[in-house]
Amino acid sequence: MIQNVNKEKYFHIFAFLGFFFWLFVGSVFFIVPLYVIGPKVSGLPLMEYINNLQLVTEHTYIPASLAHILGIIIFIIIYKKAIIDDIINFQNKFLKNVLVIVVGFVLLYLSNIALQFIYDHFNITDAETSANQQGIIDALFGSTRGFVILYTVILAPIFEEIVFRKLLFNVFRNNTNLPMWAVVLIVSCLFAGIHVTDVESFIFFPQYFVLALIITSAYAFTKENLYVCIGLHFLNNLVSVLEIIL
Repeated sequence: MIQNVNKEKYFHIFAFLGFFFWLFVGSVFFIVPLYVIGPKVSGLPLMEYINNLQLVTEHTYIPASLAHILGIIIFIIIYKKAIIDDIINFQNKFLKNVLVIVVGFVLLYLSNIALQFIYDHFNITDAETSANQQGIIDALFGSTRGFVILYTVILAPIFEEIVFRKLLFNVFRNNTNLPMWAVVLIVSCLFAGIHVTDVESFIFFPQYFVLALIITSAYAFTKENLYVCIGLHFLNNLVSVLEIIL
């Protein structure tokens, strides 16, 4: 029995590492078709297309979307029971879970206003937007706008919640003696860290940390329900995208 429990723990650890790895490099496996189709669609020679950084960045949302879709499918296959359990839990405590999403979103919105006020006070303007956010903004006005919206609003929230909440959070909970609050802080810090892609953007770490802190707290409060986290993350990204394009 103990051996089976240990095997299950190791499985979840390796599952997290595998999905975490895929989060960063999954799109690389779809890059080759991009460099075949991209020049044809853009009408540019291959080398000129490759050197067009803005165009390539816009197009990378296509392989990124495909990689996330594949990752989500694999997760569904492996964790079918956990997915069903969360659906049942969400339905059984529907009003509570919806209320957590609503309250969490209000807290996210208010925290964004507060952080923006602080950034404005210190003259941190939109021109100094984090590299991660700036890439999304530029791509939203490019030729692959539909894929950018699909990736940002739907696929990224689902896959990131799978990796950081359903897998990473549970790895800490099941394999350490850390108190819940410590797990929440660690997961939130790691989530925020991957969204700050350069030194200059580190000033925006608090934005991602607060986002992660609220979502991770909601996950813990609802007895680790994945759909509450996805709902919060979805609403946050949807509003962010709408604010940019409208």
